[in-house]
Amino acid sequence: MDVQKNNFAEAVELFRESINHSQIIALDLEFTGVRGRPEGYVDSIEERYSGLRRIASTYKIIQVGLSCFIRKENQWEAHAYNFYVFPSEVPGYNQRVILEVGAINFLKDHHMDFNTWFYNGIPYLNESQSRDLEKKLSEVNEESSEDIVLTKTYEQVKMNEICFRIEKWLESGESHFEIPGLNAYLRKYLYNVVKKRFKGVFMESIKVEGSRDVTLVLKKADHTQIQEFEAKRLVEKTDQFYEKIGFRRIFSMLVESKKPLIVHNGCLDIMFTISCFQEELPEKYSDFKTLVNRLFPSIYDTRYLLENIPGLYEEFDKFAPAKGLKELYNFLKGNSGLQIVLGNKFEKYYDEKYAHEAGFDAFMTGICFLKLAEVHAEIENFKNYLPLFKSFFSIRLDGDDAMWSDQHFYVKGSDVKHYFSGNEGFLFKYVKEDECFVKPLNDEKYAEMQKVIASHNFYSVNVEGYFKSKKPSSDKPT
Repeated sequence: MDVQKNNFAEAVELFRESINHSQIIALDLEFTGVRGRPEGYVDSIEERYSGLRRIASTYKIIQVGLSCFIRKENQWEAHAYNFYVFPSEVPGYNQRVILEVGAINFLKDHHMDFNTWFYNGIPYLNESQSRDLEKKLSEVNEESSEDIVLTKTYEQVKMNEICFRIEKWLESGESHFEIPGLNAYLRKYLYNVVKKRFKGVFMESIKVEGSRDVTLVLKKADHTQIQEFEAKRLVEKTDQFYEKIGFRRIFSMLVESKKPLIVHNGCLDIMFTISCFQEELPEKYSDFKTLVNRLFPSIYDTRYLLENIPGLYEEFDKFAPAKGLKELYNFLKGNSGLQIVLGNKFEKYYDEKYAHEAGFDAFMTGICFLKLAEVHAEIENFKNYLPLFKSFFSIRLDGDDAMWSDQHFYVKGSDVKHYFSGNEGFLFKYVKEDECFVKPLNDEKYAEMQKVIASHNFYSVNVEGYFKSKKPSSDKPT
């Protein structure tokens, strides 16, 4: 189901029902760019986080795919949403949208509807922006609970003159009285004066179209009419607030649900989600893990499952040379008797031509997880792990991070590549011309590696020792 600004109000209530009845929710995003993404085995996990944080803080989200999976007797029903989102324009915040040409061309080749994104994308704010907006809207009619004292003579004279004019207006037959040109401080003062001194008056602030000026408008009204005016004003302010925060309403439901969140190779998806809809990503990696675990205490990554369920990757490797989400989906979708259908209003993705549309990718991700969970009883053991591309580490959000290989060696020396690259007895990971990681596949190759290192005076250390040496001294045990 495609969701844009013009059908968002309807989709909010529909999504509320979907998420309330769901057992799992799958997430996928499409971004405006990922250029500069760090991809190197030499990165420590803190270095990798710092680089990914920079990417997620630079670019924006184009689409959010959320697929809710609901257990119904002998089958699962999927409600797949494809949200187009575009940041709200809010005074005081310098919102920028940066496009990376490579990413945009890729999405263009996969039929991304950029017109819908630009012209009808759902607005959104993060948590602090939402609070600021709520505060500004509560002050739009200058109401203040504090008594304001005027200390300047000319302000006192001006307010006395305005109060005299209000008295004359109340005696007249005019229904409205307008007061232009006051600053915010004087408007607050006058609001309190009118409320205490003049009965049967309703006052509101009206922004002058095309400018930043505000005009105070006073209306004669009895008690019932004032209540009606206040109720209408509250509805208008609420509508304004909901319109501006937009997709954050969906994000808040997702966080509050605490349902298992399913991603595929989803570290960046999680980081973009938090950066756009929650808050600026923390500088410290440990604080990031704490934040994610607070918002989403149960995350499963299907890429991590693929790489860590015993025997699965080897079986998949025979099926497909490419290792993307679509290939995993094609590999798994016929592997069990599990029946998954699309719910009413969500039939779009019976057509499988929508790869790299966030809604369809979220749908595929959820199916992959359900297929794997059906045949692997110990799926809980893989909760809260996120894989990292070209890294010896995987993130563990609720514990110590995992190093997936302690059998590689870091080797540095002149023309080191010549001795190990292409040699069938070694797994070779290139770093630079004079740096690499090497894993000997048997004892004979281990002895050969040691001989090469000794004869050429290469520097060598195992992976664990290499990353310990990279830690700042303050992080090392004393």
